[in-house]
Amino acid sequence: MPPKLAVCWPWNAAFVYTAFVDSILGINQPENCETRWIRSSGWSNARRRIAGCEKALQWGAKYITMLDADQVYPPDILQKFMAHLESGKDMVAAMVPQRGYTAGCGMKPFQRLAWKTENNQTLIPVKVEDGELQQAVLPSCAAIAFKSDLLSRLNKPWFTDTYDKETLERHFAEDLNFVLNSVKQGVEPWVDTTINIKHLHLFQIDDTFSSRFSDWEQEGGDPSICRYEVKKHRWFPNRGWK
Repeated sequence: MPPKLAVCWPWNAAFVYTAFVDSILGINQPENCETRWIRSSGWSNARRRIAGCEKALQWGAKYITMLDADQVYPPDILQKFMAHLESGKDMVAAMVPQRGYTAGCGMKPFQRLAWKTENNQTLIPVKVEDGELQQAVLPSCAAIAFKSDLLSRLNKPWFTDTYDKETLERHFAEDLNFVLNSVKQGVEPWVDTTINIKHLHLFQIDDTFSSRFSDWEQEGGDPSICRYEVKKHRWFPNRGWK
């Protein structure tokens, strides 16, 4: 029997980004495995991820992948994840660009997320230029794959936020806690820096964007935003200025 790969996409809303749908429809099916896509819902990010894992275990999945529904994926992402898991890796993730800026740890705005550690004390960002496959101590679960038997070694809940009980301010996200608890169980997370993912978002545009994205004048930019190129001004020659 071929191994089963569960692809969980945690999402609770009635609608989803069309760019996400377009991208997953183009994802290649890995060879020599049975794949099932699982949408998992729930009242929080943690519950949605837990629900996905529960459904994956119920189906008998050997491998679990999580792909968040606010991202755009390359066609070969599942093939790369499966190749790493089948080669013996317990956990491998892609580095997803953050939507904004996280101060500290040497992070840059919109930088791709994953961290190494320095002397088990300080987190430092993983640099893409340092290699195509790198060991990391803390990738996110926005695009991650792992062996399902890991869940049997973790205390429940598998995913949980860390927050201030008085103010409810979140200190640590549910996916990062999952990875840290996995590391405590001897798991070595890896990141494949060749997997390029785009993080979908809506944000305010100001007049600094003309210089920030000046390269779009030559490259054409994002086709989902730059929907067409004006080859001829619509007021000329059919209409003139009077």
